[in-house]
Amino acid sequence: MAPEGYLLAPIDLSQIECRILCYLAGQDNYIERFRNGHDPYLPTASKAYGREITEADVAERGTGKQLVLSCGYQAGAKTIQNTARLGIYGPPVVIDLATAERWKDTYRAEFWAVVQYWSEAGRMIARLAGGEPLQWGPVLIKDKKIYGPGGTHLDYSTLEFHVDNDTGDRNWRYRTRHGWTKLYSGKLVENVVQWLARIVMSQAMLRIIALGYRVVNTTHDELLVLIPKDGLEQKHLEVCKDEMKRTPAWLPGIPLDCKGSLGERYSK
Repeated sequence: MAPEGYLLAPIDLSQIECRILCYLAGQDNYIERFRNGHDPYLPTASKAYGREITEADVAERGTGKQLVLSCGYQAGAKTIQNTARLGIYGPPVVIDLATAERWKDTYRAEFWAVVQYWSEAGRMIARLAGGEPLQWGPVLIKDKKIYGPGGTHLDYSTLEFHVDNDTGDRNWRYRTRHGWTKLYSGKLVENVVQWLARIVMSQAMLRIIALGYRVVNTTHDELLVLIPKDGLEQKHLEVCKDEMKRTPAWLPGIPLDCKGSLGERYSK
């Protein structure tokens, strides 16, 4: 609940991970869709179902949303099948594995630049393991770390190539607080994109705070801002939204967007 004299404003970055991924990969057709404010999910949904899908086709549009937002990190057919069944991006959709495989191919054919970016990321893993420093888009690979804008970094100092003597599996892996985890191209892309999305939001949060607003919480790609009840509530909200949509100097030309609302109670 908002304290007396204030409203709560949840402000959520729109499709931030997908926008950053398409920008980094050079998926220009989707960047243009975002820039022009077109529905980003309908073309993919239409290709998945083999017919024109509109916003009225709620479940089918949800499939498009799922594929656009969740397949950018090299998801396989089984993951696509399970995600559809859970209904994370819309009404639950039950499909067989063959359909999930076809949807995977649909995504990868449409997002060809993202697929190429995965290949590029695979080469970056080897550079992470050893080699001269390399600038990779807005980040710098150096000494088993990836340095980003603002001074933070991803630490892969435990990265190693592992051969399982029992199974013969060969893969890159690194240690996390939960133990060893495999590092493959889609996973590296996921790590980098989610980290950069967090930096976009964090920098916006610092600008909003500098304008005199109080940020009381964050949830994923969302800020929760206190807005004073002074008769200018909507103007305050728009000022904060403008900061969330501001193009970072280190991602020149990327179209960002957000949604925000005002209320006494935190809700979406």
